[in-house]
Formats: sequence, structure tokens, C-alpha cells
Amino acid sequence: MKANNGSGNIPERDEWETPKELFDKLNKQYNFEFDCCANDLNKKTKFRSKDFLNWSDNSYFKKYICWMNPPFSKTKEMFLHFFKVVKTGVAIYRCDNLETKIWQNIIFPNADWVFFPRGRICYEGIKGNGSRFPSALIGVGVDPPKYVDGITCKLKRDTNMTNIIINRVWAMPNKRTFQIKPIKELLQKEIPNGEKVLDPFPYEYKENALDYLKKINNFSFKYAVFDPPYSPRQLKECYNGNGNYNTSSATWKNWKDSLSLKIKPNGKVISFGWNSNGMGKSRGFKIEKILLVAHGGNHNDTIVTVERKINGKLNLN
Repeated sequence: MKANNGSGNIPERDEWETPKELFDKLNKQYNFEFDCCANDLNKKTKFRSKDFLNWSDNSYFKKYICWMNPPFSKTKEMFLHFFKVVKTGVAIYRCDNLETKIWQNIIFPNADWVFFPRGRICYEGIKGNGSRFPSALIGVGVDPPKYVDGITCKLKRDTNMTNIIINRVWAMPNKRTFQIKPIKELLQKEIPNGEKVLDPFPYEYKENALDYLKKINNFSFKYAVFDPPYSPRQLKECYNGNGNYNTSSATWKNWKDSLSLKIKPNGKVISFGWNSNGMGKSRGFKIEKILLVAHGGNHNDTIVTVERKINGKLNLN
């Protein structure tokens, strides 16, 4: 049996039009105002575009509920752009290929629902006895169809989840963390040249980290590095009494609480240690990258966690 590789998305099918009966039922509910992929002859709405990929004004699409029947040969690009700019709208697409990247990587992660109409849709302009594949309706920002017979699959997405990039490299250990080659390279990549960086634990010791952070205005830095002693024993050994640090776990919590207040919204904190806890979600941060730096032998890995501040409020509950 020949596998379905999506090769049916051919230019010869680009001109297939949405059947009037189906569109009228949908339009009764949604009152579409913009047709993303149409010309003057086949447009279904007052406003239309035959060059949708070059439309990037989000404020324009906030005004309209959009309809999209994408040309088969440009389905991937069309759906990527649809989810990027359209705030409320419905699209139609073949659904005999749910295992393909278009569905798995683009439609399912971005749509609010997918609706499977009963029976197969016969597109206008098709030659022969109708389409040989089923079709589905895909919605964003609107309720599922109520005048079309079929089944709705609502897609629940966890907005707290993220795609985390995790890499592992090897490098010689160094008590000066930022001189370890892959860490130095990561810092150069994540922090633009010339940006001020908040560092409460400079090498060598200058003053108590909390005392230093108290002098810093809240929301005054976009970038910070958090490279404290990694354990109570290391804290005691590294500072040798300097700073009067308490070696209880509350010490690390207090450092993070204070540091989080100094970072601007959308700013970054790059943390170093023997775990990937970083600043944490309770302080409004979201992990973007984790770098594991192995040092060989019995050395612990140095774990680097890159986080972005997405919430300016500190949740201490």
C-alpha cells in the first residue's frame, strides 16, 4: 500500500473552491469579512487577498473574522502565516494526513479546535466525482461550527509549556565559571555586546550579595547572571566567613527573590549550579535553554539555565 506523504498538495488543486452550501452555513454563524486566499472572481467575502503571505499588519486582522481555503501547493506557508497574523478565523484543509508535519507541528499546536464534517466535501472546480480525501475545519479565536453536522475536537494547550533547548558539551573545569569555553560562548550569544549585566556574585568576593542587590533599583536590568556557590559546603569554603552567609536553603531563596525584582519584563537571567531549577516559575520566569557542561571524572556537571521573565509579579505563595 502506498504511504500518504502529502504529495496530493499539487498546484492543479490550488483553484479548488469552497462549496457554496458549506460556506453559507459557516458564514451564517461567523459573518466572515476577509478571504485570505482569493481573487476577484472566487472571493467569498467583501475583502480578500490573493497575496496573503505578504500581509503582516496584525491590527488589520484584529478587525475581521477571516476565512481561508489555502492553495494546496502552499499549505505549509499559508497555515504558518494564518496562525501568525489571524486572531479570529476558520480554515479548511484535507485531514487524511493527520500524521504529517503540517498537522503535527503547525495546526494542532496553534488551533483552538478542529471540526470534522460528516461526509466528504466536494470542492467546486474539481474534475471527476469529488475529492478522494476527507476535509476538516480549523478554528482560532471563534467557537466551533453550529450549523454544520459533524464532530468537534477541542485542542487544549498548556500555555506554561515551552520548547526547551537542551545541549550537552564537555569542557575542563574552572573556578572562574565564565571562562569555561562553552559557557563563555553561550553568554556572548545570549547577552548582546555592550549590555549592562547584573552579577551579584563577582569573582572575587566584594560584598554580601543581598546587601549589593538592595542598592539596585527594581526593574533596572535586562540581563543578569546568577552564579552563587552551588552548595552549603561550597558557600562556607568559598567565602571563608565573608558576608556572614547562612548556609540554610533559605539563603538561595532570598538571593533569587531579590534578584528577580531587579529584572525588567522580558529580561533574561542565566543561572549556574548543579541543578536546573533556575529562578523558577513562581518568580515569573520561563526556561528557554539548558546547557549541561560535563567535566569528566567525578566532577559534577555545571548546569546552565537560561530563563526569560514573562511575569513581573513575584508569587511567594
